[in-house]
This record gives sequence, C-alpha cells and structure tokens, in this order.
Amino acid sequence: MVTRVFYFFYCTCIFVVKGVNRIGSRYKKVVYKEYTDDTFRTECEMFSSLSLSLSVGPIIKAEVGEQISITFRNKASRPYSISAHGVQASGTHIPVEPGENKTLHVSSFTLSLLTKMDVKSQ
Repeated sequence: MVTRVFYFFYCTCIFVVKGVNRIGSRYKKVVYKEYTDDTFRTECEMFSSLSLSLSVGPIIKAEVGEQISITFRNKASRPYSISAHGVQASGTHIPVEPGENKTLHVSSFTLSLLTKMDVKSQ
C-alpha cells in the first residue's frame, strides 16, 4: 500500500524558503508499506524496521517457479504503480488511481535463467 507522508525541513537556507519558484520546506513523499493481508489493517513488523533504511518498499522473496499475487492499494493523492524486478509480472507500470486496489500476478525466475555458476552452487 502507498501512504502519503509529509516531511518538514527546517533550515535557514535559501533553498527551502517559499517563493515564486520554490515550494518551501514542506514536501510530499509516499511510502510503500507491507501489510499482513488485503484488509490493510495490520502492518508487518519486519517492514517497519526497514522503513529507516534506503529500501523503497517491502522485499518479497520467492523460490524458483513460485507464483505470487500482490494486492496494491493506493492511499496517496495521485496515481502510483509498483514494479517487480527480476521476475515476470503482469500489470506492473500501470498506475493505480488514488483509493483503488489492484492485484498483480508475478512469476519468479525459471531455472533456465540462472547461470551455470548458480546451479553448481546449489
């Protein structure tokens, strides 16, 4: 789920002063969060500890050949999408409008995509 968060930066620097070509010290930012199910009521504890790191969103791990369904809810004020890297996915990069849900279906790598080095080490 995407949640809108406001960040306030306080500085005497001229770059955060509100003006004609400046937005001031208040910035909108969205945060990708992981929840235990598609009711979006209980946030996963593991992700709350990652929120301080440089991770953009939850890390999803899968075994070779697994099928994964991801339910994405947009609680932000503008359209957002998610992208699954290193897997085959349908429906990624299609924006989800504010207040809407979308389910993405992801297939993990097949064994043929692994290198010979990876296969030997298993």
